[in-house]
Amino acid sequence: MKIKFCLNVALLFIGFTLMTTTACKKEEPVAEQENLNVFKIKIGANTFTWSDIDGAGGAAPKIDTIKIAPNGTFDLDITIQDGSKTPVTDFTPEIIAEKNDHLFVFRPTGNVTVSDLSK
Repeated sequence: MKIKFCLNVALLFIGFTLMTTTACKKEEPVAEQENLNVFKIKIGANTFTWSDIDGAGGAAPKIDTIKIAPNGTFDLDITIQDGSKTPVTDFTPEIIAEKNDHLFVFRPTGNVTVSDLSK
């Protein structure tokens, strides 16, 4: 009787050990990384682009110099895309929908005034 009890305890211990060591682990969801690698700024009729399609460490990014006419008032539109995919993925509508979660910082040089950024 004592041997049967010890055998049952040993089998229970082995079964418990197998269940706990081979149990399925809950995998944490991996957030999909978005490649925001093309920024287009439209000022009036002119569009200026910053793009780095191949990412950090590859070719140097393409950066347009923004020059605007003096003494003018211009509307500005920003488009943000993933240019590494075909077709190009436009994230602008998503960013507009989540506008409280995104921040754009403007550092103009020279005699430039930036106003009404609430749109």
